[in-house]
Amino acid sequence: MTNSDKDFHQKIVGILSERYDRRLINNKERGEYVETMVSELLGEDWELTWKMPKHNSWSVWDIQNKDTERKIEVKQSASWQAWETQKPSVPRFGIQERGEIYLGDSGGEVGDYELFETPKRVVDLYIFAWHGASSRKDADHRGRTQWEFYVVPSGKLPKAQKTIGLSSIRDIAKRVKFNMLAQTVRDMLAESNAN
Repeated sequence: MTNSDKDFHQKIVGILSERYDRRLINNKERGEYVETMVSELLGEDWELTWKMPKHNSWSVWDIQNKDTERKIEVKQSASWQAWETQKPSVPRFGIQERGEIYLGDSGGEVGDYELFETPKRVVDLYIFAWHGASSRKDADHRGRTQWEFYVVPSGKLPKAQKTIGLSSIRDIAKRVKFNMLAQTVRDMLAESNAN
């Protein structure tokens, strides 16, 4: 890449980063933002899968432990959206079981799939992130203190259910603030190792 290409590239990256520097981040970018925020909150033992050498661009899970290879899927929702709404959104989170996973982006050969006899969830934990600001004017998706997190082992989620609401999540998990997320994940994984 030439120096002028590098300069041009940096300009494009700078423009794209503006999408993440808004009080209300659009759904697609907000998902990436929250995954990155959770990865940073968990600490240096954890890495976004798209940054890992064996994962090219996409994986079934979002974050993986560098040593133990434990897997986390991050799901997020927010009461207020980037587009104008009169009422806050009702949170729903995708939890669908999979009948197969593509291995080409997670260390396998391109075109390889692992098929399961019965559909299952392939991660150890789900982290559900909810941004429930009471008013649109107070909502700022960039503020980690405005998010609440729920850490749920995959085995505690209802079988054969494609989505789950926040009230059902609150029935099976306690709210965790950002500064306790890493400890909660460590405790949950240690508990699952003991079982």
